[in-house]
Amino acid sequence: MIHSDPSPYYPARCMRSRRISDMVDGERATLAGRLCRAAPNGGLRLRDETGEVPVRLAMGAHLIDVGDIVEVVGSRVPLKRQGK
Repeated sequence: MIHSDPSPYYPARCMRSRRISDMVDGERATLAGRLCRAAPNGGLRLRDETGEVPVRLAMGAHLIDVGDIVEVVGSRVPLKRQGK
């Protein structure tokens, strides 16, 4: 049976505004891709066809897991390197 109401859990469209490789530090963007785990700290990374970027999820985002395809909104923040 085909439902006529779109599901909020499986949207029909993606609102991606940038690819990961096109991001600019400090600019707000909407990205889409697959979540993957980064070693060794266990943090999450978002991967699309152009690259990967670390992501920090909001509290309460316990319904998603590694391997899920997600859409995220936020700004790229330059990482602080030790010793600099």
